[in-house]
Amino acid sequence: MARRKIEKEKPEAAHEEQDELRLDKYLKNVGIVPRRALAQEACRRGLIKVDGRPAKASHHVHAGQELIVRLGMKVRTYRVMEVPKRAVPKTRREDYARLLNEETLGIPQRLGPEFEGMEDEGE
Repeated sequence: MARRKIEKEKPEAAHEEQDELRLDKYLKNVGIVPRRALAQEACRRGLIKVDGRPAKASHHVHAGQELIVRLGMKVRTYRVMEVPKRAVPKTRREDYARLLNEETLGIPQRLGPEFEGMEDEGE
């Protein structure tokens, strides 16, 4: 008897734009982080929040969510506009992740010993 090859139907969603993607892969695909391993490490350290809550790298991202990303001395807030299938060219990144806010964290400056007592000189 000859065996016939049965073709499976592919779901329609496979042909359309994805509506969810792992957080680490999303961050890499839209260029927020340069490498997926860096995104995973940042998630593990609690430096990435989704809708105000710390998120794991395996969290699925959906359009409309808000991401807070703290890398180095920068804290950036993004809105997920769309979820891409693959890496996005630099010219189209704003279509997928819109930067809402960016702030630089400051380190408190400590005056050196040569400035001690200067606060009292003006009195």
